[in-house]
Amino acid sequence: MPPRSLSLALSRLCRDHGVEIIDCQVYNPHLESLGAHLMSRQDFENHLRGAIKTPMSSILPNPLCLLPSVPQGLDRRLGGKLIHTVAELV
Repeated sequence: MPPRSLSLALSRLCRDHGVEIIDCQVYNPHLESLGAHLMSRQDFENHLRGAIKTPMSSILPNPLCLLPSVPQGLDRRLGGKLIHTVAELV
């Protein structure tokens, strides 16, 4: 799958399953061409506060609390059929 197709698949998968933000850690023209935009640290932290439903007091001492208690395959975690081709995205 070409890189743009992978980016499209990832963005659709994230959108369809409630992922609100992807922290790329770096900003460059390539990521910008894929739709990334620069965000101030304060805006990023504010966005995270609204997106994370688990209290930070639980996350900081044990970040693994965000993982599912029972390991599951991706198809099961997403609640259905996985997309295997770009054609299935549109």
